[in-house]
Amino acid sequence: MLEPLTCRACMTLLQQDDGHELCPSCLGVEHLRQGLTTDACLDCGNMPHSVRVARLAALEPDWESESQSSQLQAAQFSSKRPASVPLSSAPKKKRCKTRGMLSAALDRVDRISSEWAQMKALFQASQPPLSERVTGLESPCVQVSAHEEDAISVAASDTHFRDDVIDLESRGSDTGSHVSSGLFDRGNEWSPQLSSLPLRNT
Repeated sequence: MLEPLTCRACMTLLQQDDGHELCPSCLGVEHLRQGLTTDACLDCGNMPHSVRVARLAALEPDWESESQSSQLQAAQFSSKRPASVPLSSAPKKKRCKTRGMLSAALDRVDRISSEWAQMKALFQASQPPLSERVTGLESPCVQVSAHEEDAISVAASDTHFRDDVIDLESRGSDTGSHVSSGLFDRGNEWSPQLSSLPLRNT
């Protein structure tokens, strides 16, 4: 025959299905309260819920009345809530508002995209074709080169003309000097001959 289990602290007899080593009084009210929650110890979890409630009510009689009043208030609060209004109405309203904001944002993006496409088309239509733009860019270069060629040819002609004039002047001066010197020399040669000619009597 098994010996009865007793409390290790006060030697009080324990119940057969109680796995604790201490009696409810030695365990304390806080431990018994915790035994009714999800954080109960392993020994309290193995005991039936009714037994745990009875153990707590034996040590704290006011707890049972407080528990009943709190349950009654919870029942009254649930009865005052209108049955026609579902609990998920508030999130649904918020979801509808978010959906409306998203739809408005998408419409705005589409409108901006269409306006941008129209502006781009107008800009492209106002621009001349690519061939004309390339010709317009190249024509100033051609004109500048033509002007430069004309200026170079004029400058070259002017330089050539000046060279010809200078050459002619130099040749003319040389010829004149030769003629004058020849005459002078001839004059010197003729002077004896002229002196030997007989003078006519007038």
